[in-house]
Amino acid sequence: MIAFIVFMSVVFFILVLLFVCSLCMGGDYAFSKEKMQIIRAVIPTVIVLHHCALYFDVEALFPLKRAGNYLISVFFFISGYGVESAINNKANYLTSFWKKRGLSIMIPYIISLVLYFVVYILIHDGQFNFKNDIVDNFKNSGTFLPYSWFIYVIIICYFVFYVCHRY
Repeated sequence: MIAFIVFMSVVFFILVLLFVCSLCMGGDYAFSKEKMQIIRAVIPTVIVLHHCALYFDVEALFPLKRAGNYLISVFFFISGYGVESAINNKANYLTSFWKKRGLSIMIPYIISLVLYFVVYILIHDGQFNFKNDIVDNFKNSGTFLPYSWFIYVIIICYFVFYVCHRY
């Protein structure tokens, strides 16, 4: 528990430090697109490490075991900040919103889903039962592809964002 508190304190300190540094650098936005690139690269990597920490007993990853909710919250915050910033800075942003955001989410998701399905079939010796393997999986965990719940959440968030700014 102490390791987790230390880890979250370090993350909070880094975010505050980045915010203060960005204010000193000037500009209209404290977290501009250029300034957020490092955080956008680090957060998904740390989320993957969090998932590894859940499955592997590696002492160095122990602080990440309980950090998943916080990490994904920061990820969603950054995504929301990005689309809100884009709508404020780009004319007619909503006209290409679904093309840009939707495709950037759905294409990698569909590729991952197809690859997972192929591996699933190979592991299960070609056996596939639609009811057991897909329908029951949606009832129990919500997705066929493990850990893909965030895809559905971000699409819902994008839909709400679009409706709120469009109408």
